[in-house]
Parts: sequence; C-alpha cells; structure tokens
Amino acid sequence: MNIGLFFVCDIIMYMNKKTFIILIAIVFIASCLLVVGLFTPEDTWLCENGQWVKHGNPSAGMPSALCGGKQFFSGDRIKVQSPALNDLVESPFIIKGEAVGNWFFEASFPIQLLDANDNDLTVGIAQAQGDWMTENFVPFEAKLEFSKPATDTGKLILHRDNPSGLAQFDEQIIIPIRF
Repeated sequence: MNIGLFFVCDIIMYMNKKTFIILIAIVFIASCLLVVGLFTPEDTWLCENGQWVKHGNPSAGMPSALCGGKQFFSGDRIKVQSPALNDLVESPFIIKGEAVGNWFFEASFPIQLLDANDNDLTVGIAQAQGDWMTENFVPFEAKLEFSKPATDTGKLILHRDNPSGLAQFDEQIIIPIRF
C-alpha cells in the first residue's frame, strides 16, 4: 500500500499544475459515467408521449401505472391502449389494444358498453389486426357507436370469445369510463 502511495506522489511531483488538474477532471468524469451506468436500468419500460415503450428487454410486463396522465389496462392476456381507464368517451370511439391469440375465436371477440346502472348501450366486435392463431399478442381494434346515456360513468367490457360456453373458459376485463 505504501509503495503505491509513494508512486502516485512521485508522479504528482513531476506533473505540472495544468496536467494534474486535467488528470483529476478525467478521473472525476469517468467515475460519474461509471456510477450513472451502474444505476441506470437497461431493461425497463419508459413513458414516452403517454405510451409505455420497452427499453431493452424488461422482465416485467408493461406497467399499468400512470404514464403521461393516463392509466392503461395491462394484464397477462390482454392490454388496452385506448381508451385509458376513466377516459372520457364520445360516440363513436375506437378501442385499440392487443390480446393473446386464444382470446379470439375466428379472429374476433365481443365487446359490451354499459352505463353506471348496467344498462346495455351497445355491443360490438373487436377484430384481430393480424394472425390470431398464435400464443403471442395480436393487435385488435373495434369501433363502438352509442347514444349518450343518462349516467356520467359506465364500463367497457372485453369478453374472451368462448364458443364452447364452458364457464372455465369465460374471461373478461372491465374498463371504467366516463361519458
């Protein structure tokens, strides 16, 4: 340890002041870059323009937390980009997202819009925007038209298509909305 300290002191004694300051600045900058690199996660989700965007290869699914003021539904089997939770919707409006292939049957699944009193406002069909015969996520889109209800709130229900009618295959997600 003492030999190393003497060696550093010898180097410093033979340097001029300007060179020493430049060396200290380089060591400081390199240390800062190292610290930033070590504590900046490479595999994460970033909020960009109100949308969650993958950065690297995150091990967790897309966050359902607020991103740019809106909270989106995100589950293991279906993700909805529009509308966001508690979004204000007007007729007509577009539903966009992605679902795993077996959420669909014949490339579609049913959607239901209810008011706060659980009265049906309209039903629709979400259509796959790609090959639905996969275990991967497939983009979908639907357009719903409805008459303005008496209530200020309601819910959008996305049902997994279940042609078998067996209860164990029933799944749905409910997205609260405002009118």
